Amino acid sequence: MKGLGQRQIDFVPDWYRAELARRACLRRQYLALAVLFLAMVIWNAFSMRSISSASAQLFLNRPMARAAEQVRAEFDRLVSQIATSRQALQRLDGLAKGPQPAALLSELSSIIGPDVLAQGLILQITDEGPVLLLKAVARDGQALANLMEDLQRSPYLSDVRLSYWRHGDLDNWPLEFEVRCRPVVGSCGEDRDLGVCDE
Repeated sequence: MKGLGQRQIDFVPDWYRAELARRACLRRQYLALAVLFLAMVIWNAFSMRSISSASAQLFLNRPMARAAEQVRAEFDRLVSQIATSRQALQRLDGLAKGPQPAALLSELSSIIGPDVLAQGLILQITDEGPVLLLKAVARDGQALANLMEDLQRSPYLSDVRLSYWRHGDLDNWPLEFEVRCRPVVGSCGEDRDLGVCDE
């Protein structure tokens, strides 16, 4: 008759068990919230440290950034100067291929007659090549016309143009004018002894 009628009697009420389960669930929730809060605090501390480190590095890099900007500005200035120098060198190279200054002066002195008085001679180097400007005064319009014709016939000059003319202030020289022309590149002219070109 062993085991017959043996049944365990549970004296713990159901409401007590439910309360214990509820408290265990609350403890687990509190523990999860505490772990989450601790992780957020650690993450916040790490983020603040990273931000402060980056700010300090940025502060330390400011002088280097300023120096880099100055170096870049200096580099840009040097590049611009080199480009300008190359252009000037190309212009001078074009001038070197043309008649020598002594040959030009000799040609102009033979062309300018007694009725024309030269006041200035300017050699400009432009992007298109050398340009010669002759500023002078003339006794009359016929002297100016003869000068223009002789300049146009010269083997040393091309593109001869009258820039301007006006009435001058001098008594015996009533016409003031400027002639613009280009030295001929590679022309030896009639007189090779003047160094017009190198052969």
